[in-house]
Amino acid sequence: MHIVTIIAATCLGTLIEWYDFYVYLFLQSTLATQFYTGTESAATITWLATYAIGFLFRPIGAILFGWLGDIYGRKVIFMATLLLMGLSTTLCGCLPTISMVGSSAGAGLIVLRVIQGLALGGEYAGAISYIVEHAPIDQRGRYTSVLQVMAPLGLGLALAMCLIFRVTLGTEKFVSFGWRIPFLISFLLILVSLYARRKLLESPIYTEAKESGAVAKTTTQYLQMLSKPANWLQILLAIFGTCMGQGVLAQVSQAYPLTFVLSLGVPLIDAYKILLVPVLIACPFFALFAFLSDRFGRRTLMITGVALGAILTYPCYLGIYNYRPFENNKPGPVYRDNHSPVMMSFCIWILIMSAAISYGPVAAFLAELFPTSTRFIGTATSYHLGFGVIGGIQGVVSASISASTGSTFGGLFYPIGIMGLCTVVGLVFLPETNMRDLRDIGSEEKHDVHLEKTSGPEFLTNNVTEAS
Repeated sequence: MHIVTIIAATCLGTLIEWYDFYVYLFLQSTLATQFYTGTESAATITWLATYAIGFLFRPIGAILFGWLGDIYGRKVIFMATLLLMGLSTTLCGCLPTISMVGSSAGAGLIVLRVIQGLALGGEYAGAISYIVEHAPIDQRGRYTSVLQVMAPLGLGLALAMCLIFRVTLGTEKFVSFGWRIPFLISFLLILVSLYARRKLLESPIYTEAKESGAVAKTTTQYLQMLSKPANWLQILLAIFGTCMGQGVLAQVSQAYPLTFVLSLGVPLIDAYKILLVPVLIACPFFALFAFLSDRFGRRTLMITGVALGAILTYPCYLGIYNYRPFENNKPGPVYRDNHSPVMMSFCIWILIMSAAISYGPVAAFLAELFPTSTRFIGTATSYHLGFGVIGGIQGVVSASISASTGSTFGGLFYPIGIMGLCTVVGLVFLPETNMRDLRDIGSEEKHDVHLEKTSGPEFLTNNVTEAS
């Protein structure tokens, strides 16, 4: 099968999963009070907490589907996760609201959000493993570059759908029933993706490893492989050296800006536009930096992006605030003299570009960090503990801090602190993985050779080699 077909079919499913995951976020101002009781502020925080629940369950999905994917193969798992995500999102569009069933309305939403988190926990890592295991050794960044655009593109697609139907139907009809349409559309998108993926074959490197006996055939064998200290050391390295910093940077650059902009009194449709434009403009750069990582390495770009995020988050949010429309942050007939939606978008774009620098190479990096026998679960667990748990709670943590302290910018210290810590850990410990032979990772002698070529410290290299 041609590599273009493989990448297109894999990435289409990943795009749809990210769309499903993010469409929930962009309906927060419309649906928070329709599913949860309390003041508008309390309902919004509860809605964001439900959004975060999806992230918290991503590591559980990573462990479950990572285990199955390493034993039974990549293809069958990312077909199953795609179906799970699509069905749960479609059902979100069928849920009764609080006016229909009372306070229990939110419970159904939480259950479906949990299923979404479980599904995404397996999808992205499966897609990474599948594409990288088809790629030439010197072009893994290039081959995964399209995959890395799917997260911001899925976010942009979700935002665009919400904007289109709100404008087309009008606010009253959208609030009444139109909000269900972006959820229901997922069903059609999933059918298209399942059709595209139906003829995909198992990856050649996984097939070779399975035939040679390098892949576990039973859960007991798998647990023995997974229990090697080297595997857990690599997972911790990935989480604290890059994933947690990228996780909060992704949220503070692409998700939290909507909450922040709305808190400044910006009308919802305008807020959608302010976020959508920089997201779409930045999308090609996610692919560009993935491509560049084949030449310049993964480590330097990932650390640089997270460090820039730590430095620029506060100034960019200060800029967003400076160009807000109203003096008291409440809608009124008179705009402030220096109000500029363009400059608000520009400040957001700067942060998204920082995210693009670090996020572009991470797919290739994670796949190159783990042996074929545990690549799925290693990649999934690292990514979803860092991005899902530590990054996923950023919105609710920041909103809660700002609400409790009364400080507009108080919530930013959580992501800034995480990114700062991640930068330090990355500089000291993070290895370079570019040009590793995926067939050699996990081999005692050959793994030693590859690790000695990395830019991490010598004592870490020795520890990993001994643990292997």
